[in-house]
Amino acid sequence: MIQADLIFNLPAKEQYSRTGQSPSSGIFTKLFSPLISANPPPATWHKRFVWYITANDRKSVGESVARMNKWDFDRIIPCHGDVIETGGKAVFRNVFEWFLEGKNKKQQRQQQ
Repeated sequence: MIQADLIFNLPAKEQYSRTGQSPSSGIFTKLFSPLISANPPPATWHKRFVWYITANDRKSVGESVARMNKWDFDRIIPCHGDVIETGGKAVFRNVFEWFLEGKNKKQQRQQQ
């Protein structure tokens, strides 16, 4: 799957491999990489990022995520970070677990 701004796999070692610079040298990279990196699991902060920050309409995002989850893919090519060569589907499911399983089903039932 080729995607942009859904999954971040930081620090971007491949991107900086020919520059002579460390991919984790910047202050923002040091601060944010551990928080929004998708791999390795559990990627809790990445889950929180997509759930609380990026998804204004969680129902629509959940429907889109469910549709993408049906696709057959193993490799993810992110816009930000290294390619996930194998196991991409598991990384995708982990990051979007709250959308796929319904994070607050209990709260949703109580509100009805």
